[in-house]
Amino acid sequence: MFAVKELDSFVNGVNKEDVELSLERLLDQIRRIDQKLRMKTENEIKHNFQQQHNKVLAIEAMLIQLNNDR
Repeated sequence: MFAVKELDSFVNGVNKEDVELSLERLLDQIRRIDQKLRMKTENEIKHNFQQQHNKVLAIEAMLIQLNNDR
């Protein structure tokens, strides 16, 4: 019976546990990469939004100044 269990733990000469551990490590790496990418994307969007918002505020200030100069 032990021999059958031993055979079941190997597929094509590869230990299933080793494969599982490797896949878990790979999944962890993918999660970290995904998290870094999401954070970088969010920060870039926030930065670009803030730049555009500042430009809008500057234009509004110029328009107010032009109206006051009349």
